[in-house]
Amino acid sequence: MQTIITISPAIQDYGTTFLKRWNVSWIPPEEKTPYQSKETNDKKPEIQNGFWSNIKGERLKEATYGEKVKFTVNTKDIDDGTVLNFTLYDYDGNYNPDDELSRSFSVKVKNNVAKLEFIPDVKWEESAKYEIDKIVEAYFKIETEIEGKKITTQLPKKEGEYLKMYGNPEIITVLIELPHTDYEDKLNSKGLAGHSAMMIGTEFYDFGPQPGDPFLSDGRPWWDIMSKNGNLKRADIVAILGNLKERKSWNIVGEVYLIDIEISPKEKIKIEKWWIEKYAIPGNYSIIPLLGKQCTTNVILSLSECTDTFNYFSMPSMAQTPKGLFHLLTTSSKHTYGKNRKKQLSVTKKYNQI
Repeated sequence: MQTIITISPAIQDYGTTFLKRWNVSWIPPEEKTPYQSKETNDKKPEIQNGFWSNIKGERLKEATYGEKVKFTVNTKDIDDGTVLNFTLYDYDGNYNPDDELSRSFSVKVKNNVAKLEFIPDVKWEESAKYEIDKIVEAYFKIETEIEGKKITTQLPKKEGEYLKMYGNPEIITVLIELPHTDYEDKLNSKGLAGHSAMMIGTEFYDFGPQPGDPFLSDGRPWWDIMSKNGNLKRADIVAILGNLKERKSWNIVGEVYLIDIEISPKEKIKIEKWWIEKYAIPGNYSIIPLLGKQCTTNVILSLSECTDTFNYFSMPSMAQTPKGLFHLLTTSSKHTYGKNRKKQLSVTKKYNQI
């Protein structure tokens, strides 16, 4: 076995004879062998992690269609200019195949970082229409090829870090006037005084009896046809409620509550159609349920038939009065769309009785 050592210049003059005698080979200090300073390539290219954020870099868990978002990927030992290919998926749960949303994303790595910015497309919402929660939960499958070797990963790594995408909700508003606490007439004592109505877009809809005949008469719009032009708008009713003199002239003297409900565009179309058809064929008005409908029951019917506002155990058919509707909406009803989906409804604005 030959021993290899490096000899300093100070002893190089002893000559090769001495070195050979001891079976030692001299190697000048500036020369190198694989045994002395072998340069090894320890690089192991990796796609390490990724996260969602807004364009300012603030972390996101939720986003709205049409709102620009950013996905940042951190890599290790991947050269600048290497292309990462992104395919966007909607997570469908543990027992269903995930839906591919888009594969049109490619970004180059720079300083071991790749940043992708894009605007979520509302058409992706269709992929979630058969899911229980009907929400897109987005993640990426990312791949690249380095020296003939494919590298793939799925980011973010944790399900809780997927981006939930919501559409912009439409807002409808329920108006509830409670009976005045000082009034003692027959209807008021039964809680049937006051009024319930619906505002959809710029329009106002409600239902009432022929004047002075609440027990059985042909139904018709109520406040809605009492305005000067016979068609009350949302802006009109808001102006009336904000003016004491106007409220008195309209005899809107009880407490009034406005309750906004965030619903989907499809629900909005459906409930608006419901009220247009109700105006075309009003049917009977009666405070006696077997004989017809009244203002409150029609508001409840439109919500229950056209939206998912009411919780499973809310029993909307039990609410027959403005007070009952107020309790129903503020205790067991929810928004159906957007970031507030499934959140409990609350009072948007209150007007004191006068």
